[in-house]
Amino acid sequence: MLLAQNDSLRVENSYLATSLDSTRVRLEERTILQILY
Repeated sequence: MLLAQNDSLRVENSYLATSLDSTRVRLEERTILQILY
């Protein structure tokens, strides 16, 4: 029971980290575009 809970938490954490990374990438792209134009 506790192991399963731990696994789901780990999956949730990796998903959150991935979405944070993609958000950061989008922000950097937008910043670069604003600098260029």
